[in-house]
Amino acid sequence: MAKGEIEHFGWTATEDRQPPGVRLYVAGKVVTSNGGLQPRLTKAVPQGINPTILLLDLTIEDTGIGTTDVAPRDVRYEEVIQPDQYRSITIRWERRDLHTITEISVVH
Repeated sequence: MAKGEIEHFGWTATEDRQPPGVRLYVAGKVVTSNGGLQPRLTKAVPQGINPTILLLDLTIEDTGIGTTDVAPRDVRYEEVIQPDQYRSITIRWERRDLHTITEISVVH
């Protein structure tokens, strides 16, 4: 893998409309070189010009403790939203688009 690249897979987005309110869940897996390096998703600031596209920044947080195995680590983002607020989600890594989720499943 070239410098600046990151291995990732399994991205999903779910809009949960069950009470008490509508929530968006975004999840995926990111491979890191040890258990102390945990992936994290945060809402990008500023967001882009299209309000129906959610921009999320992927970072790797060094917790300082963990196993020394190369393995996929779960990453998740959650936000309270309005129904159908987003049409797609773009995951960014090091200021570049890494992956775009265009299918957001809805749970009633």
